[in-house]
Amino acid sequence: MQAQTYKQSSGKPSSIQRNIKMYDRVINNKRKSPGDKADAYYMKAGALVKLGDLVDVDEMGAYYNEALDSYNAAVNLEPENPLCLIDRAKLYSKLQMYEQAAGDISLVQKLSIGKDIEGLYVTNILNELLSLNEITSSLEQSANFGNESINADDDVGLTGVESLDIE
Repeated sequence: MQAQTYKQSSGKPSSIQRNIKMYDRVINNKRKSPGDKADAYYMKAGALVKLGDLVDVDEMGAYYNEALDSYNAAVNLEPENPLCLIDRAKLYSKLQMYEQAAGDISLVQKLSIGKDIEGLYVTNILNELLSLNEITSSLEQSANFGNESINADDDVGLTGVESLDIE
């Protein structure tokens, strides 16, 4: 992926929207390679997420859904691109679509990450993967919370608390 080919926005809504239009021109250009189009879809999705983060809650969903469509298009063009999968998993988490996020994490775990991308990105991807794994584990634990019954005879204690001083 040549994501660095496309300039990232400065964070202002107007510049983000200009960048989205630029990515759309690349996507719609019949002479561009599938790799270039995948890069444009990926960058467009990131810009849409950034734009969604800047607007109020009522508008956010539309931007996130369009970003998800762009991530899906990028993954369809480059199904083994770990950056697309990780960023799509992050968006799934924002949308509280945790099973889909876990699915993308699982796909990334099956990839041989280092062969297609520069070493600089490997560490960042692994860190993202670890943080998403922690989120997934926490969600699985919280999903099971309340499904277990506690008996009055069970020894329930607070971990990390040596004594309680109550006055």
